[in-house]
Amino acid sequence: MSRASQIVILCEDKLHGVVARRFLLSCGVRKDAIDVQRCPGDGSGGAGEKHVRDNYPRNLKAHRTRAAKVAVALIVIIDADTGTVQDRRRQLDSSCEEAGEVPTRNANDAVAYIIPKRSISTWLAYLNGENVNEDTDYAKTQPSLRERHDYSFRKQESDCGPLIRKLAEQCKKHEDPGDRPASLATACEEFEQRIKPVLNR
Repeated sequence: MSRASQIVILCEDKLHGVVARRFLLSCGVRKDAIDVQRCPGDGSGGAGEKHVRDNYPRNLKAHRTRAAKVAVALIVIIDADTGTVQDRRRQLDSSCEEAGEVPTRNANDAVAYIIPKRSISTWLAYLNGENVNEDTDYAKTQPSLRERHDYSFRKQESDCGPLIRKLAEQCKKHEDPGDRPASLATACEEFEQRIKPVLNR
């Protein structure tokens, strides 16, 4: 069981929160140590990514205050959408600069940027065995998919549980299938380097 006192998940919507929470639980994090902060409503129309960018500076400041005393981590989840992972990283850093929270994220911060491209639905489609690319919108039903599945899991977010357990098992065994979407591989590195050390304290 992880000894982390608190892990804050700042994310766009319910699906982001469910995916991150279930992954952390599979890693041995206590339920009461997880604080999900998602956009009110469904996060659609750009509201979700704006919620993350607007609230990140405040959360980074609070994280640094707590981290001086206890083992805490901050996970920031925001879809790349039609941009790049690097674009989203720059936007997050810029939001801190604009709010006066400097320095922006540095090597000492247990803060992970989890940036799915095109969206978290891309990762879920991949984990379900689909041959994915990061330009297709898997949050909408795709006629070409084997099961014609809607990977947005809208109003059925908990149904993604088996896919998240599959990813958690890969991480525990340090398995890399070699065909992960590039943004998922980057997110796994972020988790290993930024969050896992806190969980193992």
